[in-house]
Amino acid sequence: MGNELLIALAKYLLFHTNPNDIVIRMGGDEFVVFLKNVHDDLTYPCNQLMSHLNEISLSHHGIHFSISMGVYTFSNEQNFDNIFKIADDALYHSKRNGRNRYTIKYQK
Repeated sequence: MGNELLIALAKYLLFHTNPNDIVIRMGGDEFVVFLKNVHDDLTYPCNQLMSHLNEISLSHHGIHFSISMGVYTFSNEQNFDNIFKIADDALYHSKRNGRNRYTIKYQK
């Protein structure tokens, strides 16, 4: 049933992103989504995403899950390793602080 959840999540992400956005499954249960042309206030899209993803229900199979997100805004000048590290740090901050939440880090 875990694969069913990952497939549902991947389909949701692909359906609800723009054609120029990039969705990558990093492995296990972690996905990376690169969104282009995102506005400064990311709380609304993060709340929407959390709300919609929580509606994916597999409780009839006894599967319950939480969603943790790490979000980072960046410019094209930064390298992928730096971008990924900051977003990953934000993700683990969310996981350490109770899961089912998101952490946003803005580029300085």
